[in-house]
Amino acid sequence: MDLSVNPCDDFYQYACGNWEDEHPRPDAYVSFDWFSERQAKILRNIRQYLQANDSMLDPKPVTNARVMYRACMNLSAMDRLGYEPVFKYLKHLHLPPYPSILNVTNTTNEPNFDGYGFDWIRSLAKIKRMLGMDVFIGFDVYPDPQHRDYNRLVLGTPESGSDLPFNNIILKHLLRGRMRQKNQVSDKYDAEDEAIDENEDNSSESKDEERHSLKAYKKFMIGVMKLLVNHTDPDIKVESFNDDFEKAASITIQVSESISKFNQEAENASKSANVEDRLNLQDIVYCTARDLQNITDTHLAANTSFLVWEKLLDSVFEGIPEAQLNLQEEIILTSSSDILYLKLLVGYLAITPLSHIELYIWWNVVEELILHTTVEVRRLYYEYYKTISTADGFSSRTLYCTGTVNRLLGMAVSYAISNNNFTQHTKPKVQDMLGHIRTAFEGLVRDTTWMDWPTKRSTLQKTAAMRSLIGFPEWILDQQRLEQHYNVNESTHLENMLGEIQRKNIIKLRRWRQKHELSWETLPTNVNAFHTFQENAITIPIAILQYPFYHLGLEALNYGALGTILGHELTHGFDDSGRQFDQHGNLKQWWTNQTIKEYINRTMCFVSQYSQYYIPEADDYIDGLLTLGENIADNGGLREAFRAYQLYKKSSGKEAYLPGFEDFTHEQLFFISFGNIWCESHTQAAAKAYLEDSHCPGKFRLKGVLTNSPEFSQTFGCKTGTAMNPAADKCRIW
Repeated sequence: MDLSVNPCDDFYQYACGNWEDEHPRPDAYVSFDWFSERQAKILRNIRQYLQANDSMLDPKPVTNARVMYRACMNLSAMDRLGYEPVFKYLKHLHLPPYPSILNVTNTTNEPNFDGYGFDWIRSLAKIKRMLGMDVFIGFDVYPDPQHRDYNRLVLGTPESGSDLPFNNIILKHLLRGRMRQKNQVSDKYDAEDEAIDENEDNSSESKDEERHSLKAYKKFMIGVMKLLVNHTDPDIKVESFNDDFEKAASITIQVSESISKFNQEAENASKSANVEDRLNLQDIVYCTARDLQNITDTHLAANTSFLVWEKLLDSVFEGIPEAQLNLQEEIILTSSSDILYLKLLVGYLAITPLSHIELYIWWNVVEELILHTTVEVRRLYYEYYKTISTADGFSSRTLYCTGTVNRLLGMAVSYAISNNNFTQHTKPKVQDMLGHIRTAFEGLVRDTTWMDWPTKRSTLQKTAAMRSLIGFPEWILDQQRLEQHYNVNESTHLENMLGEIQRKNIIKLRRWRQKHELSWETLPTNVNAFHTFQENAITIPIAILQYPFYHLGLEALNYGALGTILGHELTHGFDDSGRQFDQHGNLKQWWTNQTIKEYINRTMCFVSQYSQYYIPEADDYIDGLLTLGENIADNGGLREAFRAYQLYKKSSGKEAYLPGFEDFTHEQLFFISFGNIWCESHTQAAAKAYLEDSHCPGKFRLKGVLTNSPEFSQTFGCKTGTAMNPAADKCRIW
């Protein structure tokens, strides 16, 4: 805290003024806050657990987690294996050791593709099953938004994420033109630092930076290609074929940029000038594989067809008899923009040389796997990374490997931080807090003047039906239920990871024939909180139930921190997206037209308010529409938590004073605790990334909420017209 500042002038500086001095940002971080600081602490604790000796009492998954950790640390074993694991997986995926377009074995200008039989659809299906990757086409299994009990196949734009641990962090930098990751129908309380600044910038400095980055990326790509070619045939003089490698790298980038362009065109087409349309999630298209084939064929020359969909679906489910597809069944395209993307994609692939398609698929797989092999490749990558990364360092190998095991064997690792004491003591208290939050929200709903009674009744029913997952799934304390088969080896790091990824992918593919049920999808070790619209459920992992979010000694502090988080997640069920899902998690209109109109009018106040917040380091303003859902949740969450604390005091009596803070009321401590969780520091690159994030920077999350809060102004005696109590009308929905 910086007590020299008047809280009514700048409450962020008052609550967080000394944050950066007391919590210096580590070199490996572009942004640093309480969420990342506590996540790092959790990882350090897990690392200590993984480095410990096995006990006879440990379940098998726990001992396997330690084996996976040791394999990740065994760099000499990776060097001994070299690139053989990569070649093995390329063969499984029906891909060559190096692309046919790399004409390194003859002297003609173009390889001979007469009779060339590369089956790219079969390779895409294998890649999805084994690696979980989307190449060209997004493919997944999700609950049907309109019928949550049924799982459906979802086709559309590809997701750019990776199932391999930390590849999301590493590979996000590799190509500026990559497609942004699609938003799922769920919410995270705090976004991971994975956004890339893709705003148009026509300055010569920006263009020079982009050219420099692209040049460095091509150098990395060519370096990897040469290593693999040489490993395949040491007699090949790779330097003699520099033009071929340069051409291959350029083609790969051209294909990637084309795919990104199609994705952008589809995204732009879906944007309407009508804000009400942009806030509507009802744009869902159902069709069969044959319907989709007819749709994409319309983008081709007359009387031609480019067969894709039936073969792709058959190939993905090959060997999974319980999930075989009846081609007359409907699949879901998430929106009409996905249809446009698939039309553009098929039209492009139909006229693209097969050798280029093979090259692009090959590089996507190699790029995914290669960083987990030799020190030689990692050195190449680090040379490239230094040219484009704004972070000054890397995490240690021990923390990298800890994160790897945590992500892939998360429930086994969670066994280390889960205990019966939590179940018996902490969890009931959190449930009681959530009960007060729920009661507070119900009171706010009843007090609204803009909702008609039928909508209020439906909203209260949804609140009552909202489920919660708190801490961890209790089955992980049962060793018999925790036991699962993991095939791990101390000297096969890449195989360990891909074996687990494939196991989970097959389970997910099988799931589409099963009735959808609520289950833990989030790791208990995640310092975060979530709301999932289609489950009508919130998840509070055990990892966030620590200082400075919980266990703060006074309930005033607990409600100001964790209470506002619980309120935030509950309110997401009624934000601009969540309010379109009913109490069963189905996407439908369940509010009256008049109430929806009143709601949208009120959301425009938030859009306008937050669009006026300027980020100096990014030299741009926050997008009030992009951040609308989070801002609604932040504002509602604080108001609910404050009311909930009053309910707690009525039932439990007045609390003791906080030693050293006797001059502060409990209500003031509530707001100080709330302010504290948004303390942060970040680089200029991270500030720019906020422009593409659905969450505002912490400073503006705090400012936006408190300037809308009469309770805050009353608690600190802020007069009308001060910075924290502006004279303008306050935005409010809940």
